Amino acid sequence: MKEEKIQSVRYTLVQKLEDLFSIAENSISNMKNADGKFADPFDQAAIETNKFVELACRDRDRQLMLDIKETIMRIDRGLFGICDHCGRAISEKRLLLAPMSKMCMPCQKITETRIRKKETDCPCRVFHTIMLDEIFTLSFAAFLAILFTWAFRTLPKEDWQILACLPYRKGQDGNWFGKNLTYYGFFSALAYVFAVILFLIMMSSLSIPIIGTISVVAVILAICVLAARIIARWVEKKPHTLSVGAASFTGILIGPLAIWTVNATLGNWLDFSVPTLSVMTALFIAYAFGEGIGRLACISFGCCYGKRLTECNSLIKKIFRRHNFVFSGKTKKIAYAYQLDGQEIIPIQALTAVLYSGTALLSFYLFLKGFTLSAMIITLIVTQGWRFASEFLRADHRGNGRISAYQIMTLIAIGYTFIISALIKTPDPGLPNLLPGINSLWNPGIIIFLVALLIFVFLYTGQSRITSSSINIQVQQKNI
Repeated sequence: MKEEKIQSVRYTLVQKLEDLFSIAENSISNMKNADGKFADPFDQAAIETNKFVELACRDRDRQLMLDIKETIMRIDRGLFGICDHCGRAISEKRLLLAPMSKMCMPCQKITETRIRKKETDCPCRVFHTIMLDEIFTLSFAAFLAILFTWAFRTLPKEDWQILACLPYRKGQDGNWFGKNLTYYGFFSALAYVFAVILFLIMMSSLSIPIIGTISVVAVILAICVLAARIIARWVEKKPHTLSVGAASFTGILIGPLAIWTVNATLGNWLDFSVPTLSVMTALFIAYAFGEGIGRLACISFGCCYGKRLTECNSLIKKIFRRHNFVFSGKTKKIAYAYQLDGQEIIPIQALTAVLYSGTALLSFYLFLKGFTLSAMIITLIVTQGWRFASEFLRADHRGNGRISAYQIMTLIAIGYTFIISALIKTPDPGLPNLLPGINSLWNPGIIIFLVALLIFVFLYTGQSRITSSSINIQVQQKNI
């Protein structure tokens, strides 16, 4: 705030203080004049009641006078407009509306939330909150167990690659050329939507404004979706490919910058602040969960596959002798790229799905219990560490050297995140409350956003550029 406005606020406060002094003196004079005994006890009771009310009002004014004096002192000492909690500048709009504010709006909300929590934390409520965390997490785990059990048995088959064929142009022979839509796109879109849902729940559980959450998600997703293709084409030298590893690497790098941008623009305008460490942790957890489900897309397409068991040592053969993948279908990548269809291979996609999803659930639970930094570190080390190690178990190991470009990215991501987490100093947003996080999803705007995201990702990733189809459309005479 400019010095002229600060002095204007000071002048207003001084005038208010003088008015309160004048009111207090008049009140004392009036109470002295009203002293006396009345024959009617009702009149005496009315006078005493008026005195009590007047004293209560003056006590309130006395506290207000103390606050005004303290604010004038803060102005004189150059501390006006600085948050007592986080040390950041309080927005000018808030100071003009409430010049005696000692905290910025985000810190004020955190403080009020903690006060309300202390007031309402009866034993039954604590029990309900704890049980909600456990029930939600275990329900998610059960859902994933059922989904993965079905997917690992079904998706390697040939009939789970192409979801639909859409005719778009008629050929000279009367057949239509078809555009193939894949289960790869369906499961990729599902992964994105589930990841965003989990992220929204975590952010809303911390009472972070939905506009801030959506802004961060939109910025990061827009960049990561593009980076998935651009970096994959640069690394693998193929025109029609994409990489989740490239997208995650990009998201880790731009995450802090995206959060800072949202705080510096919308945050200043709408007077909110997104806590960087909490948001980064939520992004890591959402990414791990999303990629866990996203590996089902890889199974349906037959990409990101492991080595043949016949090429592995005896220990690997023994471990995966009964639990391996056998892909079928000549249109799957594992068939036309490496001719490994019909052979037993390491189920690297399944291992990644289980490991990433399990880590996401564990870290999500830690996040709900307030262990934000621990949740972030566990998710980072497991996901990026496994991405580095799993490359050596893949048949389509990328890169000409012993260590691929994607493995180098994981090492950079780990180091970068540790540095950023050490430098970030943000106020503690308090313990998450899962129930408001779940309730935040019942919002028309959120539902429309999720549906739009589902459609966009499906159309962007689900159109097969490797396969084509010929469709013969004819009339069934027997049904006429």
